Amino acid sequence: MKNVLLICINLVLFTIFSYPSYGQYINAGIALSTDIYTDLTPDDTLLAQAGNHTSYIGGSVQIDIDQNGTNDFEFIAYAFGALGGGSTYCGIHPLSTNNKILARPDTSIGYSGTQYIKNVPLSLNYDDSILISANFNNGFNYLWSSTYGYESAPNINDWNNIGDSYIGVSLDVGNDTLIGWIRVNVSYINYIYKLTIKDFACNNNPNSIINIENTSQINIFPNPVKNNLKIDLPDNIRINHLSLFSINEQILFQKTQLFNFTSIDLSEIKSGIYILKIETENNTIVKKIIKE
Repeated sequence: MKNVLLICINLVLFTIFSYPSYGQYINAGIALSTDIYTDLTPDDTLLAQAGNHTSYIGGSVQIDIDQNGTNDFEFIAYAFGALGGGSTYCGIHPLSTNNKILARPDTSIGYSGTQYIKNVPLSLNYDDSILISANFNNGFNYLWSSTYGYESAPNINDWNNIGDSYIGVSLDVGNDTLIGWIRVNVSYINYIYKLTIKDFACNNNPNSIINIENTSQINIFPNPVKNNLKIDLPDNIRINHLSLFSINEQILFQKTQLFNFTSIDLSEIKSGIYILKIETENNTIVKKIIKE
């Protein structure tokens, strides 16, 4: 059963912070207050095995990342076994030309020396940033591919037995581009491949919240920072309110009505990750700050 949550800040089940992802980026594995999060309970799984005379044909799983009633991506697993050979593969592909997957090209050699160039999703770690400017594609992307006795498939095993990892995705919805992630696990044990799809999230209606391109006018440096964090503003921008939060929502620093340039002394703050929130007349800007 799918438990679909539009996450609110007061949920006890998730440690989240109440700043939005804005559609222009999202961090893998993190669902924030304006994001749409879906937990698959129980997890969806696909199995595949190829061998002499035996095979598990894995089937497919479709997911609706933005929960608008239309499935956005499909996972497919397939296996074929016959006397003298077999092959199996699994991958993810978009169900619309508006949807894309963060991937890289992979060059591999098949069973009989045939060279293949295929797309493979980038394996992302928890908290990796997924940016709108990243290299997304609209094709089929392999999570695994294995063959023996045939020339019909590449050999791809980047995702095998590396634990939980994240796939970055993008969706064009009207005038918005939503950025999201899917958490999966690929295992290979006793000649059986297993894909587990655990949960996923994406931004929610980002352009109604912020035009993040305008934030390039505000210069925040250095980051990472050891002592003083500096904020340089153009003459036509005024900060109405500035706040620094810990990741558990504790307010560490606040200022109001700032012009041109300001500096925050972080020398007494412990090393770690913090959230800087800047509110101007037209925008709300959120920045992850790393304190060394």
